[in-house]
Amino acid sequence: MPHSMCLIAGQQGQKMEVERFDLFKHRIGDREFNLAVHPEPEQLSNPDDRRLVVSLYETGCKLATLQAQVGAVSAGVSTVRALAQDTITSLADEIGSERLSRLLDISLTDHQSLNG
Repeated sequence: MPHSMCLIAGQQGQKMEVERFDLFKHRIGDREFNLAVHPEPEQLSNPDDRRLVVSLYETGCKLATLQAQVGAVSAGVSTVRALAQDTITSLADEIGSERLSRLLDISLTDHQSLNG
């Protein structure tokens, strides 16, 4: 089932139409997390300059902003997902996968205690 589409800012001010939502699992350390790729919420960005972000699905905790490339986005959701996975892997390499995994665990635990 296709998702609704929206426009985000691309390279050199070009606009790109992207799926509003993509969900995938990604292993960080010894744990698998549900990650989402979506446009940055309108209240956090200029509507004319929205970017794609990767966040923890359950909590909405933003992990990274993707550097959307016109070719990558127009190639489809699987290419954007690969870009998101590479970005998260780079983040884990930078701060350590165990540390990133613990931070995401804390976000999940806090979310569950607030909503549980």
